[in-house]
Amino acid sequence: MSEKYQHIYLNMSAAIAGLEDSDLPEIKLVEKRFAICFAGWETVKKHTNAFSTEYEEIDFFRNIKPCFTGQIEYCKTLGEAILLSPANTSLLWSYWNNELGRYARFRDHNRSFTEYYESGRCENDPEYFLARHYKPGKEQRVNVYDMDVAFCTPADHLVASLHALELYKVYVSVKLRQLAHGFKRDTNTGFN
Repeated sequence: MSEKYQHIYLNMSAAIAGLEDSDLPEIKLVEKRFAICFAGWETVKKHTNAFSTEYEEIDFFRNIKPCFTGQIEYCKTLGEAILLSPANTSLLWSYWNNELGRYARFRDHNRSFTEYYESGRCENDPEYFLARHYKPGKEQRVNVYDMDVAFCTPADHLVASLHALELYKVYVSVKLRQLAHGFKRDTNTGFN
């Protein structure tokens, strides 16, 4: 990651870490984290000029953008899960156990891409990570961070989702451990 992006990412990470000591309800912490991450991504976009090579563009969309948008996607996923979490404590274990499967379901649904990406292969990178190949369609889900199609490629959202769901899997695992040990429902689970 270039120095300019690394600086933005480190500032974003420091701001997120600063939320850890807060006594706010968990959903408010997620909202604050979302705002920090969204501002980080907007800063990245402001500091990104035309790419001088295809390699530079591919690197941006394969490696840099998902570092930021994956955090936004994580906040979105986490916020939805917290809001939909059942109030009936007898249903919590089942709910969070089902949520633990989100990562596996995403990987299964996107198997060919995730295997390609995680293997480190790069022969299809131009098709996946060049903006000129992005074709928005009605059936395609538009993410809040992808309103500017100049910053979209056919697959960068998949990498962001993969990163987000890896973080989410850790969060849910902690939540399940807490439930197994009888922690109260409103206990801050450390959403980092």
